[in-house]
Amino acid sequence: MLTLKGNGCAEGAAMGAALVKTAYVPVYTMDRVEDPQAEIAYLDERIASLAKRLDALYEHTLEESGEEAAELIESYQMILMDQTFFDGVRDRIRKTGLNCKMAIKEACEACRESFMAISDPYLRERFGDIEDVCFKLVMACDQVTDALEDVRLTEPTILVADTLTPMDTVRLDKGFLAGFIVERGGATSHAVILAKTLGIPAIVGVQAICSQVKNGSHIMMDAATGEIIVDGDDAAREAFQAILRAGEAARETYRKEPLGPAQTLDGVAVEIAVNAGDADSSQRLDPSLCDGVGLFRTEFLYMGCQDYPDEETQYQAYRQVAERMQGKPVIIRTLDIGGDKALDYMGLEQEENPFLGYRAIRICLDKPAMFKTQLRAILRASAHGCVKIMFPMIISLAEIRQSRALLAECMVELRQASVPFDENIAVGIMVETPAAVLMADQLAAQADFFSIGTNDLTQYVTATDRGNARVQALYDPFNPAVLRAIYQTGQAATAHHILAGVCGETASMDHMIPFLIGAGIRELSVSQGALGKVRYLVRRLSAEQCQAAAKQIVQDCADSSQARAILAGLIAAIR
Repeated sequence: MLTLKGNGCAEGAAMGAALVKTAYVPVYTMDRVEDPQAEIAYLDERIASLAKRLDALYEHTLEESGEEAAELIESYQMILMDQTFFDGVRDRIRKTGLNCKMAIKEACEACRESFMAISDPYLRERFGDIEDVCFKLVMACDQVTDALEDVRLTEPTILVADTLTPMDTVRLDKGFLAGFIVERGGATSHAVILAKTLGIPAIVGVQAICSQVKNGSHIMMDAATGEIIVDGDDAAREAFQAILRAGEAARETYRKEPLGPAQTLDGVAVEIAVNAGDADSSQRLDPSLCDGVGLFRTEFLYMGCQDYPDEETQYQAYRQVAERMQGKPVIIRTLDIGGDKALDYMGLEQEENPFLGYRAIRICLDKPAMFKTQLRAILRASAHGCVKIMFPMIISLAEIRQSRALLAECMVELRQASVPFDENIAVGIMVETPAAVLMADQLAAQADFFSIGTNDLTQYVTATDRGNARVQALYDPFNPAVLRAIYQTGQAATAHHILAGVCGETASMDHMIPFLIGAGIRELSVSQGALGKVRYLVRRLSAEQCQAAAKQIVQDCADSSQARAILAGLIAAIR
């Protein structure tokens, strides 16, 4: 029996036979071609071939797995149609005589530099989609088919791989696909998003699992804990069956949970909102399912452009979301991007540590014309719904005051032009740095609301790169230091009578929800698939009991296991 550990992402438990995806390793050479135009013609032929396959895959996915899963394939189609990117590949072939595979590889690596410096992990991992498309195109150039293309599942199966993409998995029979285990990849990768869409568990960051597991090995996986058992004995299997039965019963219960506002047993209201951050997710927003949008990322508007998006382009995007939510709150986060050449047109210098460097609000305050263009667009959209503004990466009172001053200038400009906007628009901040936590009581006096970005906060508090597989075990939101940071922030918000929310992954973690409520968090912003579960749990928890548990944890718990045990007791009592 072998026991392994990773980071659980899409919650749930499963057992089944291992299917180990074998990785194709292309050979790249610096060989120059004699006829660059012929090589470009071959590249275009391979692009057309891959596009045809994606079209068929989209239709198959739409029919078998639904619109949300199909939109993941659509994102690959859009990348393949990116004229600017592939014109760059063609230029490399034309000017240097590189073979098309090497030209694709070099263009992809140049793109990596831009994306890896983006602060938001969701957007940072979108580079993985570009990398996937490039890799599939290289395979097409070699005329090699996907390892899983002809696989037919006949029993419950756990898919094990070094990396996974939706293109790898959507063909597989969903009736037998029980879970994903991946060596590399983060909690916001498209493979994890697909797992959540399909309602199957996923665990990432499991080092060297492909070399330790064989096809047909019996696997038991629990994404709630990140634990994996390979070829367990009878006692282990029997215990795991009980976990599976409990999990299925819970999922069925969540599916039946009525819509509408959520209150704890003792009458404390908790808003349950959704996160959104690209054109596709904006189109899927449904105000009947949630209390609003707790985080609307704006970076996608900048990332697809060759220059700064103008005010009208941004206004139309923000207005669409505001109108779609029919008066429910929409929290729009201002540009959160930066680092080493995050966007070519921004002309940013290379940095050794971009995550601690020139990014987010620091760039915006340094480029007031750019910042004011976005602020005016958000203000104009506020005339069409309940829009709120949120500033990221705040570490000081000075940054809030400077941001508010620029916002006030925009208000004056719009008044003079007789352009309507919400004169009382709420202005909040992301709490995602230790500095913001330590200053939370003073920042709360200047902000209308807080939203805790627990993904980055956990990274910064624990000094752990969540994308580094070697230290992922240290990336633990239940670390007592992280819990104390959340608690201190929630208490500061409560004392100043402002709303505190959470928009990171922890907002949908079963055992974290009681702590968040107990810490004073009154808004939970999650993925659409988690709304039923979160609503169910909130309605069956006592805020008073949660407060007592949270206080006990911050005072007494020396490690995460102690905290988890206390919170698990609260969840067990309501199931």
